[in-house]
Amino acid sequence: MPTVKILIVTDSYSGGYRRTLPANGAEQFHLGEFVHVLETTSWDGFNIQITKAHRDNVPGTGADLVDFDFSTHDLNQYDEIFMFPITRDGAANASAAEVAAIARFMDRGGGVFATGDHEDLGASLCRQIPRVRSMRRWHWPSAGPLGEPVAPVGTIGEPDLELRHDTLREGPDDADANYEFDDQSDNRGQEIYPRWFSSVSGRYFRRNYPHPLLCAPGGVVRRLPDHAHEGQCEVPASLSQTISIPVPGPTPDYSEEEYPVGIGATQRIAPVVVAQGKVIGGHMTHDPDKEPTAETKLFGVIGAYDGHLVERAGRRLGRVAVDSTWHHFFNVNLIGDSGSPEARKRQGFLATLLPGQTDDYEPIKAYFRNLVYWLVPHDRQILVIYEAFRTMARKPQMIEFLPRLDRKILPELRVRWHLKLAGLADHYFASVRGGCFTLQFLPIVLDRIQPLRPLWEVLQEQVYPWNPGQRVKQRAEVLDARLEVDPKIFADVVVGAAVLAAAAQEGKDDLKGWLRDVEVLATRGLREVRASLAESQKRSSAVISRLDERALLAEPSLTKA
Repeated sequence: MPTVKILIVTDSYSGGYRRTLPANGAEQFHLGEFVHVLETTSWDGFNIQITKAHRDNVPGTGADLVDFDFSTHDLNQYDEIFMFPITRDGAANASAAEVAAIARFMDRGGGVFATGDHEDLGASLCRQIPRVRSMRRWHWPSAGPLGEPVAPVGTIGEPDLELRHDTLREGPDDADANYEFDDQSDNRGQEIYPRWFSSVSGRYFRRNYPHPLLCAPGGVVRRLPDHAHEGQCEVPASLSQTISIPVPGPTPDYSEEEYPVGIGATQRIAPVVVAQGKVIGGHMTHDPDKEPTAETKLFGVIGAYDGHLVERAGRRLGRVAVDSTWHHFFNVNLIGDSGSPEARKRQGFLATLLPGQTDDYEPIKAYFRNLVYWLVPHDRQILVIYEAFRTMARKPQMIEFLPRLDRKILPELRVRWHLKLAGLADHYFASVRGGCFTLQFLPIVLDRIQPLRPLWEVLQEQVYPWNPGQRVKQRAEVLDARLEVDPKIFADVVVGAAVLAAAAQEGKDDLKGWLRDVEVLATRGLREVRASLAESQKRSSAVISRLDERALLAEPSLTKA
């Protein structure tokens, strides 16, 4: 089974990786609970290996590496980098060599996640990194050197009410209408508002999906931890910047377009804001000064850039995700504030749910996991996909459904087997990853099967909801206009073929063989679908002719009143 290697980086005297039970106190700005969630997850298709780094040398952080420098460390060994810098813009800024090292890691396909907090918290590391620098606001109190907008403030008084992003929500057992700062440490999160993406479902209908980062086994991720002053994610006003990083010494300078044109496209691939948060204004706090909160508004809480759609020097770029605040990941917002006078707020999401209260933590943990799934480099995804299908094929429901499956009977299986197996795959992967997985599977596999690539070029506008610049049409161009056919049937044939090919491997570890079998089985199934559609078209034409004969399709006239 492949291993996805993750590097997590933080800094400052307050940052670290320790996790203690709330009864004994929790390091508030540490990432121990977040790391614990990742390390105790049963990953679908791979294992993980986490390296915890700290950019300073502070005792007791729980880091594996201290005094960490991106430019002197071998980043090639990692698949993903998660950055949680706390330090403000100033003397501890990342060097040009470090920024260039991270940029080249992204250009080689490595996935990157980055977050800070309000104002310039975290800017010391992230304010210069390509794409990261423009997908989230890092500069304060003035705009950045390339015109980057000013970040939201952290103060709670006038005249900055409209500039602060306060997402605090009252706890489930609060008896009054006042908000308290440590409401961020209870077990009620803020609601978020996902962006929806569409795919065609027949002539008149569409299917709607969230971004894969928010597609969870329990449904759509609609909750995040709350906090009194968050940052902001956004789509940059300009996509045409060239990022130049002069690197001292023998290392070549870095200079590349920040947002290149995608494969087979004519426009630059832009990031998207995949979810918004909401500030609820007008309430008071129980803090000593009893300041009012910020004004009601929506703002970007999660942003994503799909670098897998862009090729540079023969490799796909890495994906990028950004978040409005590291408070969505820190202990103080997940497992409680050890200094709170309220017992439940010393436990955070680990507190017992009250009668009728929903579990807000499960969707939050699903978001953490989805970051890892989505950021896997493009050239490694096929290994993960292959192992995921092999795992599914060994599940009891599959063994029971196809107890005697072997290669000898594969040529005899009709397309209805593909569709049945695609339904089982949808159900299985929805339970372990979320309902978006089988659609994400399609471009990864079809891109590697040369004869089936044209199929993907035809289907992606209708079937793939996250296609940038997608022109969703009311029917698929490949089908006759009179046929009421859901184009997803073609996708299901490929998914079913992948399940059949995995089940027929009988314990073998043969990726190339699996892809060959997918090609053969999918091609055979698609031919059968085509023949069926051709026959349906003939029957539809006959019915229309009979209706025409009886003048049943004549244009009705309107009777004047």
